[in-house]
Amino acid sequence: MIQYKIIKELGHGTKGKVYLIEVENKFYALKIEKLNQVYFWREINFYKNFALTYPSNFIQLIDYEIKDNIVKKIYTLVDTTLDKIIYTLNKFQLLSIIIQITYCVYLLHTNNYVHGDLRAPNIGVNKTTQTHINILSYQIPTYGWVVQLIDFGSIGEKNEAIKLNDLEWYENKFSTELTKLANIFINKSKLKLIDTYCQIHNCSSTSNIVPGMDLWIDKYLNTKDYYYKLIGKKVKNKYIPKLLIDKNDIIDYIKLSIKPLDLIDYFYKKYFY
Repeated sequence: MIQYKIIKELGHGTKGKVYLIEVENKFYALKIEKLNQVYFWREINFYKNFALTYPSNFIQLIDYEIKDNIVKKIYTLVDTTLDKIIYTLNKFQLLSIIIQITYCVYLLHTNNYVHGDLRAPNIGVNKTTQTHINILSYQIPTYGWVVQLIDFGSIGEKNEAIKLNDLEWYENKFSTELTKLANIFINKSKLKLIDTYCQIHNCSSTSNIVPGMDLWIDKYLNTKDYYYKLIGKKVKNKYIPKLLIDKNDIIDYIKLSIKPLDLIDYFYKKYFY
């Protein structure tokens, strides 16, 4: 493994710790965790077979080492993650980031991958001086930020899922991971919007989510004291959630999230054309 110097700890979780390291005057991220053979080789194959083709959209694996059932992985570094800046973004910055995330997921899905753990802490964002970036046939304004997805420890691939008799998990992630990301557009919500709806209506796929959801969201976002029926009990929400984008944009995002190209086209033409 390449020689490195640990600068500081960046974070830790149930799987391990992440450090900022220096290698020949350049900075990278080092992740140290217990080895899980299945997930580890799944991630390695993803980087070797796919992510290398799209270095702007996905962080890159630089090197790795396995010793005494511990794995060390060195990755390229992102400036920050979406969860750390999302409440500082204006509407247009966030809409640009939504389009960029959708494009990254489109790349994954059209190549039979699912991220498996798509949420704000796993969405890297980098500062940029570029005013626009090319996405499909569109020139998308960056407003100072470009997206790079990170953390592929839960990556899924369709053919492997079929071999492991785990296609149901893959298809559920495929159909819902963009939709459930709508939770991040609502600040100070004790209950996750999409997850709550799915629990109430017993949803397992996006095809079951869309019917009636716009009316349900409208009630959710406009009622000060709204009771949610969750698993036989009621939970009280004592405030109106703060929206990071317009309510109608949240609803349109949810409706279009099963069709990433249509979602990109819709928001581009509505705000950036």
